[in-house]
Amino acid sequence: MKGADNINNGHLNKNIMVCNCGLVNGLSRKALKQVFYQYGEIKYMIMIPHKSYCFISFSEVEEAIRAFNNVNGKYNGLSDEHKIFNLIFTVSIPQTIKKLSTACPNGLEVIENFITEKEENFILEYLNEHWSGSSSMKHRQVKHYGYEFDYDHNGVRYDTCEPIPKEFEFILNAIYLRLKWRPDQITINKYLPGQGIPNHIDNISVFDEYILSLSLNSDINMEFRKDSFKHNSVFIKAKSLLIMSGESRYEWTHGITPRKMDLISTEDGPDVVYRGTRFSITFRRVIEFTKVKKDLYEILGCDKTTPFETLKDNYKKLLLKVHPDKSVMSSSALVLN
Repeated sequence: MKGADNINNGHLNKNIMVCNCGLVNGLSRKALKQVFYQYGEIKYMIMIPHKSYCFISFSEVEEAIRAFNNVNGKYNGLSDEHKIFNLIFTVSIPQTIKKLSTACPNGLEVIENFITEKEENFILEYLNEHWSGSSSMKHRQVKHYGYEFDYDHNGVRYDTCEPIPKEFEFILNAIYLRLKWRPDQITINKYLPGQGIPNHIDNISVFDEYILSLSLNSDINMEFRKDSFKHNSVFIKAKSLLIMSGESRYEWTHGITPRKMDLISTEDGPDVVYRGTRFSITFRRVIEFTKVKKDLYEILGCDKTTPFETLKDNYKKLLLKVHPDKSVMSSSALVLN
């Protein structure tokens, strides 16, 4: 078949199906329009989630024929995977597409443009200059300030970390103005396209009521799951602050699926966006009793590896130093887990 003019006129209409490209293999609305807009007025573009085909409908049959003749089986200027479209005419196109589940769980808030583009560039420049001290995880690179995150125990380590840099002060102040809450621990993750993090809940016995995440340089879908059947994808734009509290903090896991593109919901319908290199700054606050435990270790000149007998001896010496005229109480009152 050399062209649509050779097809029986009864099969010619305004609707064309792209048989080999769709959302599932990364064809975006922008790319689809780029190929077809020059041939006439596009009335509908139907993209279906998780499918490798899509539909386009023109205002006039003649426009659809012209598009078919110029696009079918020919190089169209797109990337390798999408460079040739295989087309057929269709009598009809899908009228309804199931909407994506994008609702935020209770307690979750996304504040777009929490920082300006100038502020984003300032932080990105700082991170790029100071990234040499980062460590590599399986699917990302990571750096900590304030307290170092302990991935083995989902907690924190002490005295092994730089303080939060003054360059972050304007973000901390903006957070405090909104929440009357000030974080003391920061984890910065660097994700390349295709990288992610498994679903998890930040340790509720170590960190308090808020978990915040500021996205820089690239948009992302974050996946929220509860039980085995509740799943919401929340689209987070660069410069947005994600605030988790309440149910979203304590009952839903959150994570990022390792992939190079995300399926999103737009006013025009489902679409895909490709990921770039993304920095995520997570803000947490260590629960007070954990700090007290740390301070007591420091006062006693010990750490978690110190034998219990040494802890008791140092505790007695401390009591005698503070209250030399008092008898030493039973050391059984000392509890450090």
